[in-house]
Amino acid sequence: MAQIISIDLVAAAKRSADIPGEYTHDDIVRAVSQYEKFLTLAAKYKETALIPTKQIDMIWHLHMLNPRDYYHDCMALFGQILDHEAGFGERQSEKAAHAVALDITAALWKKEFGESYLVNSGSDQGDTASCMADVSCRSVASCMADSRCTARIAGPVSTHHFAEGAAAA
Repeated sequence: MAQIISIDLVAAAKRSADIPGEYTHDDIVRAVSQYEKFLTLAAKYKETALIPTKQIDMIWHLHMLNPRDYYHDCMALFGQILDHEAGFGERQSEKAAHAVALDITAALWKKEFGESYLVNSGSDQGDTASCMADVSCRSVASCMADSRCTARIAGPVSTHHFAEGAAAA
């Protein structure tokens, strides 16, 4: 896959206090690669609500902390800003829609990239789903501390949509 992000997010992640200290270089490279794939899906399926994994969301936040690069990358990929809706799925009224969007994201990921979206540490998928559905397990640190999850477990944390009226530079 060709590089689609203009900033070195691996280097930025290594400097960031928001990246868990136990993340290795390979973990960071994998997270950035997953984020690039997520952006590819978002570009191809513009009308579909996609749910990022915790690792993708973490790198997405890092990208947005570089607003000029984020703006230019979004304009090149989408022609508009990819907006971030944090916390989607935490309200009881959103849980069903969130679960459907997560299933759709996982199906599209499998179709486009031929790999599973949600990575499991060997426990059954029910335990992973239980952890992901648990609001207290929404942060990377709390999920990593939960015996049902590992650092690579994908967790529902947000969704995306395109910003209305984003102007070109």
